[in-house]
Amino acid sequence: MIRRPPDSLRIALVCDWYAPRVGGIETHVGALAQQLAAAGHAVDALTATPHACRGAGAAAAVGVVRLDVPLLPGVEVTPALGRAARALRAALRDGAYDLVHCHVSVFAPLAMLAAREAGALGIPCVVTHHSVLGGATRAFAAADRVLGWSRWGALHTAVSPRVAAEVQAAAPALDVRVLPNAIHPDRWRTVRGRGRVDDEVRVVSAMRLARRKRPLALIEAVAAVVAALPPGRRLRVRIAGDGPQRPAVERAVRRAGLQEVVTLAGWQSPARLRALYADADAFVLPSLLESFGLAALEARCAGLPVLAMRDAGPAGFVRHEVEGLLAADDADLAAQLLRLVTDDRLRTAIARHNRATRPAETWDAVLAEHEAVYAAASAAVRAGLGAPVRAPLLRGPFSALQAGPARARVRR
Repeated sequence: MIRRPPDSLRIALVCDWYAPRVGGIETHVGALAQQLAAAGHAVDALTATPHACRGAGAAAAVGVVRLDVPLLPGVEVTPALGRAARALRAALRDGAYDLVHCHVSVFAPLAMLAAREAGALGIPCVVTHHSVLGGATRAFAAADRVLGWSRWGALHTAVSPRVAAEVQAAAPALDVRVLPNAIHPDRWRTVRGRGRVDDEVRVVSAMRLARRKRPLALIEAVAAVVAALPPGRRLRVRIAGDGPQRPAVERAVRRAGLQEVVTLAGWQSPARLRALYADADAFVLPSLLESFGLAALEARCAGLPVLAMRDAGPAGFVRHEVEGLLAADDADLAAQLLRLVTDDRLRTAIARHNRATRPAETWDAVLAEHEAVYAAASAAVRAGLGAPVRAPLLRGPFSALQAGPARARVRR
């Protein structure tokens, strides 16, 4: 029998997507589950992700409740809202949870339904927003007017100041806290893997090759830098990651004549990413709709100067000319990349700082922040500020799918 500390909690982490599916939100929720379990809490992950989904497995120390609800092909979200609500209600009651922590993206019906059901059952609830809303901010505001999601009694958090500001704009009555992603810095420390090649600077990027991440903007910036390089200086760029835009990126590389400059390395394991970072001089992430930027934080812990966009999530832990450089727009992205490639003194100073200075977003610190937020949510329910609610479900073209039995499969 596992003995837990007297102040430990029984926690349900609810996310539409979870291992074995692979992605940023899945990685974070899986890591959070492991950290909470290691701290003595009892943790279950509640998800609609089927066990047969491709990818890595879930942590053995964490219970996994896979809700048997229909999923839309391609997007893997449930349209059967009534059925999902009943499945969630049954799972939350059966689990006797002290707290429910819902992890939502721009569209995450299961996690938002879990917040609704937790409110109805009077269970303390935290909702963490993981995605930049952008143009969806108005849709979130409209959904709040119809469904009242901001009044379901949950404590709302976001992974970065930018996301927090957007959620706050959608629901001004909320007090949205920042609850960042986290990292084990020592796992990303590297020893330089190559000798100094004076005329060559190696830059690495790690991202999904999808329109939202803007890999084509990176290729354009690289082309501009190559055209402006002074004599005797060469640039090499390696891009780790895969996705639907890979063919378009390959075409852009060929059109720009960058075949000898840019290498598409495909998806890389954490161990192989560390090897790439050990062989690099800098890291670049061109995303604008980047809610946090965990890959940039990993590279920063590996000692690489990080180039990112000023209005994106990495700006929360990258200060201009301290941990890296921040670009205002695409033209500035090329200009700042040129600085990194040509200014050896600046690049070396930033790398030295990153190797010597631990970031604030370590799991030791961020786990304590999570526990403080959980305590605040629990206190709010005890004070009557998170009173049980029963909000209407959204009705729409999938209402016919809302019938049917609700079942949950528990795997550990």
